Amino acid sequence: MIVGEPYLRSVTGDCIEPNDFVGIYLPLLWHPYSCLRMPIVLAFLMDHILPLACCNLASGRNKSSKAWAVPLVTSSLEPLRIHFLLPHEENIAYTLQQLYLHLTELQDEGGNLVLAARILSDNFTRSSSMTVRNLIFESDDFLPRCSTENCEFPLFGRISAVCLACLLNCPPYQSLVDDSLKSLLGN
Repeated sequence: MIVGEPYLRSVTGDCIEPNDFVGIYLPLLWHPYSCLRMPIVLAFLMDHILPLACCNLASGRNKSSKAWAVPLVTSSLEPLRIHFLLPHEENIAYTLQQLYLHLTELQDEGGNLVLAARILSDNFTRSSSMTVRNLIFESDDFLPRCSTENCEFPLFGRISAVCLACLLNCPPYQSLVDDSLKSLLGN
């Protein structure tokens, strides 16, 4: 997701043209189940792309609860454009957002409810060591973990109970892996 001013500006600050970079970019070439449902938020300002950190906003349903989320609307409360949708996907844009993002409603200062995407899920352990690896493996939003003992990798597809590395170490596949490695090493 890219946020920014509605217009690109010149060095002197004059509006040049609409800022078409702003909007939502969904990984539509990937199956939703293989994607982390928390967006990466970038800003496009003064011809630079900047990473943004999230802020804690009060949820619209319960003022005492907190939600780590980013609004999916502009400052004028218009929905952000979803880039690169095919013509037949434009009719199901909201459904695609539901598949690829955790959607929630937040209340702004004016009391309006706005659609937002959660940046962290409620069940994520908010520790001081927030890394990409922790986001992936501590979040239930990602693929389930491999069932092999002491393995932290995600499952290989939806039909297997193990990751790709553990699958290739299984006896039926082990000889294929050994033969491939031998041919690569020249043995």
